Amino acid sequence: MGNREARDILVRDPNKMVALAAVRSPKIQEAEIDAISKSKHVCEEVLRQIASTKEWSKLYHIKFNLASNSKTPIPLVMQFLPHLREPDLRKLAKSKNISQVVATQARRIAESKSGDKWPADVPHVWGLRLNIPALRRENQEHFPIITPKNLTMC
Repeated sequence: MGNREARDILVRDPNKMVALAAVRSPKIQEAEIDAISKSKHVCEEVLRQIASTKEWSKLYHIKFNLASNSKTPIPLVMQFLPHLREPDLRKLAKSKNISQVVATQARRIAESKSGDKWPADVPHVWGLRLNIPALRRENQEHFPIITPKNLTMC
């Protein structure tokens, strides 16, 4: 269906059938899908089509673009959030351009991925456990200073 410039125009067409036909074109390339998934000027159906196409939704940057696009339907974004990396989840949590529901869920998933909570299998010595997340927050990763606040009783 035409060349790249024609598909770029057709994807933004107010008629959903035309926009979907442009996205379903066999000639469309990954770079075009990347730009479309970032765009705020495409209809929701186009973003749904991108999300439902396995070839494109398996790519990390497409997942992140769809999650950060305010036009992407919230249920689709919620499916992608667990697959995003912690720094990207933190960006989404701070973003003012997405739904508050998505930002809150991104923050929750980022916190669970960061390891701020103790897993059951953390080794301990003499009944004391070193609070590594607290040390990381204090930027003392390399030479930790052990203080009573960094230790917890097992």
